[in-house]
Amino acid sequence: MLCCDADERFEQDFLVRLPDLLRKAEKRDRPLVTVRYRELWDGVAQYRSDGLWGKKTRCCAFPLPDTMTFQGRRHTKFHGVWYPQQLEGARHLLLPHNLYHLRMVKPEDRQARRERYEQLDPGSQYQRLGYDYLTDARGLKLTSLAGGEEYAFDTLPADLRARYPVEAHGSGSTGGLRRLLRGWFS
Repeated sequence: MLCCDADERFEQDFLVRLPDLLRKAEKRDRPLVTVRYRELWDGVAQYRSDGLWGKKTRCCAFPLPDTMTFQGRRHTKFHGVWYPQQLEGARHLLLPHNLYHLRMVKPEDRQARRERYEQLDPGSQYQRLGYDYLTDARGLKLTSLAGGEEYAFDTLPADLRARYPVEAHGSGSTGGLRRLLRGWFS
């Protein structure tokens, strides 16, 4: 099972290589496939890479067990993992590929996200770190997408395409996720 939120985009090279990567994970007995989680920041072709931002990862692929439950402490009010409880404790295979998060591109979205989490979790019960970091730009380091790290820019929401033209960042459209998936399943 491959999972992501609607406001996330996989690196295209990861998607192209996915069948081989899943076989590699199975062969190494590491059923939880994890990638680097990149928060796009002030543009659609750059991500925040300082401090904890550069260390984020996300489990995005796993085998489906015969039975599945999603209970217990690993899922909280609004933070959790995709894989079912039956895979808890399974080994991860961390791959050198990226999953990009669009929700942090614009300053007003970062502020709205911080306010939303502070309202849902006023005492930071579900995240000891709190939520101030979502808008804190101290130590900001941005890294531009390198060759091979592109995602399908033409699948971006219209407001982001208009506000942050891809050409301004030196990257053109990469062809589109829909065409890539159509090629796999046709």
